[in-house]
Amino acid sequence: MAGSQRKYKRSKSRVQVGQLKKNPHSFKLAFNVPPKLRSFVGQDPSNWNDKASVIQNYKSFGVISYSSFLGV
Repeated sequence: MAGSQRKYKRSKSRVQVGQLKKNPHSFKLAFNVPPKLRSFVGQDPSNWNDKASVIQNYKSFGVISYSSFLGV
């Protein structure tokens, strides 16, 4: 014979469901910046090649500027 559903329901432990508390002291970026590009942030923009295209400059930094152009 089986026990009652009410008794079974009361005997189960309750689980609290909710969102995690955000820690304002830990900051995480939404994406990873390549280290080569991160090193150029503090420097002057003279490393940017004015004669090259934007895609070639981004490729030298290791960043994809146009996602349909993965082969470049």
